[in-house]
Amino acid sequence: MLTFNTQQVPTSKSANQLLIAALLTFGLTACGDDGYEEKEAVVPPPAAMEYSYDITVTNLTYAQPLSPITVALHGDSKMWQIGEVASVALEKLAEGGDNTDFLALETNLATTASESPVV
Repeated sequence: MLTFNTQQVPTSKSANQLLIAALLTFGLTACGDDGYEEKEAVVPPPAAMEYSYDITVTNLTYAQPLSPITVALHGDSKMWQIGEVASVALEKLAEGGDNTDFLALETNLATTASESPVV
């Protein structure tokens, strides 16, 4: 038969606090991994949107032809700024009716133009 001799050792308040802190620390450390693996949500890309515009241009001047009509769809960029010098492409379009440089701007999302002057 085994017998144990035990002695009661007086403990101080700080020793009890240290023991509680050690047990809490061990308890929190043991809860580090719950086996749940957080996965990144896969968001599908937005569907491509299709837009359709009907544009009617009427020349109301008598015997004064208009240059070929240019239509450009742009994003957040501005084609011109009030009080600023116009781009070379816009200047060519406004003064000479040549829309080739304006249609080729990188800021355009979509462009189209009539093939001949509007009479």
